[in-house]
Amino acid sequence: MDRRGRNLSGWPWFKRLDWQRLAIGLAGVALAIGLWMFLTPAAPVPARLQPPLAPRAVGALGRIEPLVRVVRLAPAAALEPARVEQLRVEEGERLQVGQVVAVLDNRERLEAALQVAGEKVQIAQARLAQVRAGAKAGEVAAQRATIARLNAELAGEIQARRAEIARLTAEWRFSLSERRRNALLSAEGAISASASDSRALAVDTARERLAEAEAAFDQNRRSREAQIREAQATLLRITEVRPVDVRLARAELDNALASARQARSELALAFVRTPKAGRVLKIHTRAGERVGERGIAEVGDTDRMAVVAEVYQSDISRVRVGQQATITGEGFTGELEGDVVRVGLSVSAQSVLASRPGADSDRKVVEVRVRLTPASSRRAAGLTNHQVEARIRL
Repeated sequence: MDRRGRNLSGWPWFKRLDWQRLAIGLAGVALAIGLWMFLTPAAPVPARLQPPLAPRAVGALGRIEPLVRVVRLAPAAALEPARVEQLRVEEGERLQVGQVVAVLDNRERLEAALQVAGEKVQIAQARLAQVRAGAKAGEVAAQRATIARLNAELAGEIQARRAEIARLTAEWRFSLSERRRNALLSAEGAISASASDSRALAVDTARERLAEAEAAFDQNRRSREAQIREAQATLLRITEVRPVDVRLARAELDNALASARQARSELALAFVRTPKAGRVLKIHTRAGERVGERGIAEVGDTDRMAVVAEVYQSDISRVRVGQQATITGEGFTGELEGDVVRVGLSVSAQSVLASRPGADSDRKVVEVRVRLTPASSRRAAGLTNHQVEARIRL
């Protein structure tokens, strides 16, 4: 029975509870739940609800190589295919600028061609000197002697002919006077007519002989004078230095000199030299072998090393010159340090591939060049083309 006299035996069991004890129990439960929630750390927010964190570095695969790119030494294209006659270096050897790395098998032929070209130059030089000097002194003296002889012969013949003409003139005059005297004697009857006619014939004969002598004298004089003029012309020709002959001889000399320079240049190509100082990284062709597509040897300056990192095109916008980079790899312990010195300007296919299975081999990348510090360069000097991983700090 309750206070009102009602019978509570038929009520549900909770109606028969003590309300004061129930309130105290509920308060205890609420206090326990509060303490449990206060002491238990909050559950993490699902990742899809968290704001993305900005990456602090860009990772990329790369390779080690000299800071100044590797030079592949090979013969000139004009001499290919060529065979190595002598190999004068070994792998790891340090080279100076212009040092001979290899000698090709066409050296002897090119040396002979240079010798022939040099001899042609000497011949052309002698020819030019001869043209400038004119005829030989002996030839000039001989020709002058010929002219003097012809003049002397002409003078002697003139004197002889004149003497003969004078004699024939005297004979003609004597026969003429005899004819006049015989004509007077014939008129007086002192001599016969036949004797007078004989004297007249003698006059005619003397006159004809005189005329023949004068004609022969004139003809001989003109002939000798012509010989003298011809000899003088020959002397002038052999002593004259014509500008056209000098120009022709000079052109022949220039042509010979050009041929010699070409032969010397071709001979220089038979000696394969390094255009830069560095170390022989790899030899591809030995003595007796024909030079292939890879050339004879690879030379690089290993005192200054770099890493060519292939950064994905999606990350390249965050890379800048001057950013620091950390390099790791299996060929050395610890890390290498460097800084970005160049960011490529073109996108290409990835050439350094990851070794893990299923790696994407068709990613598009941009080459970023990282210059190693001096200490890191010394550690990486013998690791050209070694594959590494680069982390560029943003």
